[in-house]
Amino acid sequence: MGPDTELEYWRQRTGLLNSIIDQTKTDKCRLVLGVCMAARSHAHKAWKQIDLRLTDASNEAKDNVKYLTTIEKSLEPLYASGPKEVLEGVPSLLSNVKMMYTIARYYHTNERMTRLFSKISNQMLVCCKTHLLEAGPEPWTHDKAELLAKLRLTIALYNKYYSEYQATKEKLASQIPKPRQFDFNEDKIFSRFGLFKRRCEKVADMFSTIIQFEELAEHKEIVGM
Repeated sequence: MGPDTELEYWRQRTGLLNSIIDQTKTDKCRLVLGVCMAARSHAHKAWKQIDLRLTDASNEAKDNVKYLTTIEKSLEPLYASGPKEVLEGVPSLLSNVKMMYTIARYYHTNERMTRLFSKISNQMLVCCKTHLLEAGPEPWTHDKAELLAKLRLTIALYNKYYSEYQATKEKLASQIPKPRQFDFNEDKIFSRFGLFKRRCEKVADMFSTIIQFEELAEHKEIVGM
């Protein structure tokens, strides 16, 4: 799943919680609560705690939608463009995510940020895979030079993404007073994309060798060829 599912989840949650809050404001609900309060019912005390939790959950959902929306434009190339455009937008994307992380009231937990970065990595991987196979599902039948260029672009995207993440992490660690740090689970964030990148490196190395030997084979004047 890509990062768009994160924003969609919080939008749906906001709508659901707003619907529940609207129900609690109806005349029937107010009447029941009024009777319970007049009777000093234990249920009314329990309801007050639930009502506070409901209000807090609604505020959390709205706040998360507000800040996730600020990075929505930076995420668009992951879905609408190729790896080249994504690579060019990586610095801006990391900068916007860092800004959201440092000022968001609720979304700044390690678990949520790890999940967001993991989904960004997933969508980058999908984008690269689509780009590699746009000429057909069998890469061995593609033009070798074009495929090699695509493989190298995928490798460059991963390297740029990883290096920008580490640079942002180091920059935050060096600031005084220290703001919120990028102490997220990097294994979850980079492991799948990193594995894909290493596979691409092996395939690129193989195709480079094939191209070199093909070029050599064209020189028939060389003795013994």
